[in-house]
Amino acid sequence: MKVACDGDRIVFKSAAPQAGFQFVQREIGEEQVNIDFESEDHTSTFQASCENGQVKESINEYDGHENHGGDDD
Repeated sequence: MKVACDGDRIVFKSAAPQAGFQFVQREIGEEQVNIDFESEDHTSTFQASCENGQVKESINEYDGHENHGGDDD
């Protein structure tokens, strides 16, 4: 996953899933990028935003295809 900051605005550049995974776009906006990479039995959720001009990112891993959308801060 490639993202960058333009001030406090996140800029999505590209996404390349690993073998066996597909890219599922959830949200790409100026404040946050949320992307899922799904395989037959696993989901990786990538989230990124900008804070003080720096990329702040997290990756969550899920077995199966659980409903993991929404806020879970």
